[in-house]
Amino acid sequence: EAELLGGPVGSGEGSMMTGRGLAARGGCAVLLQLLQEEPACDCWFVFAVSGENWSLVPGKGAMLAARLLDPLMVVMLHGVDTGEGPGVPAEKIHCRCGEGAAISLMDGDFVFDRGLRQMVTEMADDQGVLWQYHTGKGQVTGAGRLAASGEGCFLLPVNLPLRYTGAEAA
Repeated sequence: EAELLGGPVGSGEGSMMTGRGLAARGGCAVLLQLLQEEPACDCWFVFAVSGENWSLVPGKGAMLAARLLDPLMVVMLHGVDTGEGPGVPAEKIHCRCGEGAAISLMDGDFVFDRGLRQMVTEMADDQGVLWQYHTGKGQVTGAGRLAASGEGCFLLPVNLPLRYTGAEAA
C-alpha cells in the first residue's frame, strides 16, 4: 500500500510517497490525470510497463506502440533513481526528490532532442511547474530504442525522481 511519508495517502500530511512499483505506477497516475481533460492536439496515451523484464529488452511495450502508432513526438514518463542517500557525494546525485520532474538529457542509449526539451521546459516555466535536469547517463530506460523504432520520433523522457528504486522490503 502506498503512503505519504508523515501520513496516509489523502491526509494532506507529508510531501513524499513510499510504496512498491512507483516507477511504473507514478507514470500511470500522471497519464490518468492528463486524461481528465481534452488534449489540445491529437494524442495517444500508452500504458506500457515491464519493470522486471527490462534487462532483456528495455521498453518493448513502448517500442511496439511506437511501431503501431508511428508518432512524430513522444513524451515518455518514467521513474528514475535520484542517486540520493546518506553519505552520497553531490556529484553522484542525478536529480533530487521534491524538486520537480526530472528532464533527461540522455540515457545509456541515446541523447534526447534539444528542441523538444526546450519547448517542454519553457511550457513548464510558463505554467509554474517545477522541473530539473536528470544528469544520469548510464541508465538504459528503453527510450533510445523507442526513439529509433520504426521511422523514428522526437522523444523526451520526463521522469519521476525516486529513491531506492531497487530496494526490497524488509
